[in-house]
Amino acid sequence: MLRFRKRKLSLEREYAPVEIETFGVRATTDLDDDLLAKHGYAIYDRMLTDAHVKACFNLKRWGVLSAPWRLEPANDTPEALRVHAFVLYNLQTMQGGVFSVLWRTLDALAKGVAILEKLYTYRTEPPYAEHWTLRGFKAKNPALFEFEVDAFRNLKALTLHAPSGEPRRLPREKFIVYAYQPRYESPAGESDLRAAYRAWRSKERILQLWDLFLAKYASPTLIGIYKRGLPPAQQEELLRALDKVQQETAIIVPEEVKVDALEFKQSGAESFAQAISHHNAEIAKSILGETLTTDEGQRVGSLALGQVHLKVLQTQLRSLRADLAERVMQDQLIRPLVQLNFGDAPEPKFVWEED
Repeated sequence: MLRFRKRKLSLEREYAPVEIETFGVRATTDLDDDLLAKHGYAIYDRMLTDAHVKACFNLKRWGVLSAPWRLEPANDTPEALRVHAFVLYNLQTMQGGVFSVLWRTLDALAKGVAILEKLYTYRTEPPYAEHWTLRGFKAKNPALFEFEVDAFRNLKALTLHAPSGEPRRLPREKFIVYAYQPRYESPAGESDLRAAYRAWRSKERILQLWDLFLAKYASPTLIGIYKRGLPPAQQEELLRALDKVQQETAIIVPEEVKVDALEFKQSGAESFAQAISHHNAEIAKSILGETLTTDEGQRVGSLALGQVHLKVLQTQLRSLRADLAERVMQDQLIRPLVQLNFGDAPEPKFVWEED
């Protein structure tokens, strides 16, 4: 007969705090992201105005949501099938549907965290009279929120800074809070744009210098060559004529005057273009994990390389879909909806239909 030793350790309790001290309300800028602490969410909004950053960000979101989904019942019992039908009805009839909810949730790729408020309706008419159903969701600006956490970074509540200036404590269960790739359980997550910041900042500076370079050298400087002894009045007239060439298409000069153009080396402009391409590739790697799905792929063997890079991207997308299915759809949408209406009834499972 087996005898089990009596446990002296409480397995339900957490023992290793994340924080040195117990904290209450924490601003998102206080949670591990030094870039947010310095610039706030405005820096990520500014980065998203870059065409390449925006394209990579949207490509990742579209890639995640390109796969269809289905809802599987927990088992074949009448109760499980009834709960399955109820949850599926909510997913199909709520405003915007599943695509809209997850599209807004994936804003966390850029901000590190996405906050959506769940909107419920108590039905008094069939179908599902006397049930709470999901009406839809409203995405919230994470810059307006602070998190109430304990020493283990368990999220207890959200604090909203209203326009009136008074903080409002809001219940955690009313919101979907999705922290993307959280570091040490940080409810603020970590943005993909954090790793892209250095390349984006360098690219911004290079673009400014390139604009100055083009303004100075795009139109060649004209040189008027004349023989010694040309009267000063005619020299001034020649200079005025050369100044007007930028706006006019032709000039006439005396036989003894020669006009040349001071050309600049094309390698200067090519250096700027190469630097921009390099930083665009670094941005793509930080967001997508690869480069050839956003690059022209002019190198030899780019087809084979592109297939390898596409597989890398697909691996990321599958992992992100699994995370969304478990932490958003299952834990924060389906389970609370089932418990609200059916208690401990078996809950259906949200599944992606991936190739």
